Parts: sequence; structure tokens; C-alpha cells
Amino acid sequence: MGQYNSHPKKDNDILHSQEFRLNFSESVGVNWRTLGRRLNIEDNYLDMIDQDNNKTDSKAYSMLTSWLQMKDNPTVKELKAALKNMKRMDLIRKVEEFTKWLLFWKLDTRKEKKKQFKVTKI
Repeated sequence: MGQYNSHPKKDNDILHSQEFRLNFSESVGVNWRTLGRRLNIEDNYLDMIDQDNNKTDSKAYSMLTSWLQMKDNPTVKELKAALKNMKRMDLIRKVEEFTKWLLFWKLDTRKEKKKQFKVTKI
């Protein structure tokens, strides 16, 4: 039961990480609109994103942010499924690499905090 509750939290951390969204958006490229459709974002929203942003990576970032705001509990699994439908295995690997990096960073940070706590406690 604990694992079930913690999984969406990890997804939330990853998907809502600005660093992830920035890096991922740069990689999506001109396929941002197709990805938006695969994530069930309506064309009128995608049209607004297209008009409001000049650069492709800005369009991808806005699309991803819109999905996160519109979707109730978005998950990495859903993002990867959309990318799989697009046959963008390169982007799936990027998501997986960032997921591993973020989890490693959090674990490393926890270890560092424990060390600091022990040092200040003595």
C-alpha cells in the first residue's frame, strides 16, 4: 500500500521539476503538437500555445505545462505511453535517464542531510 501511494508522488516530483520540463522540451522539437494530441490536449489549446510562443522549445514547454495543469495526477507512465505511440524511444530514454538522476539526487541529498544531522548532533 505504501508503494502505491508513493508512486504518484515520484511522478509528480519528476514531471513538475522545472529542470525536467526545460530539458525535455528542448528535446521534443517540432513534435510538440503531436505529443500534445497524444496527451489529449485539445487542438484549440495547442493553437493558442502555437500563437503565444515563437520558439519550438517554448511551445513544447507550454504544452507540457498545460498538460500538467489540466490533467488530474499526470504520470510518467502516461507521458511514456504517448511517446511510445509516437515511436520516440529516444525521448522515453531521456525521461528514464532524468527519473534515475532525480531519484539518485534525492537519495544523495538525504544521505548528506543525515551526515549533517549527525555532525551537528555531536
